[in-house]
Amino acid sequence: MKNDLIFNFLIGGFVFSLSNYYGSQGKGFLAAIIAFFPTITTLTFIFMYLGQGTESIDKFAKGLSLLIPGWILYIMIMLNFPPRIGFPLSLILGVFVFIISSLILKRYFGLS
Repeated sequence: MKNDLIFNFLIGGFVFSLSNYYGSQGKGFLAAIIAFFPTITTLTFIFMYLGQGTESIDKFAKGLSLLIPGWILYIMIMLNFPPRIGFPLSLILGVFVFIISSLILKRYFGLS
């Protein structure tokens, strides 16, 4: 278990660092591909399957699908609001909308 956590931490840090590096070099599309590529999700599926089998994967995948609408709202806010209200408020608003919409969908669809 401890080794899994260390491995997950290293992979996550690597993906974040690589995405941040290319983003700061003005290569936004490449940074977005790296950040959005399902590396962490893929590893999560593998470790969940090895640890608990397919039932946990099913619940995780359903939970991920409920986050898509909130993620789209978050991205739309980050595309449109920074010029109007500034970056910090846009980020706070985007994260808030993501969390609230995700919780509403979770409650509506009754996932744990």
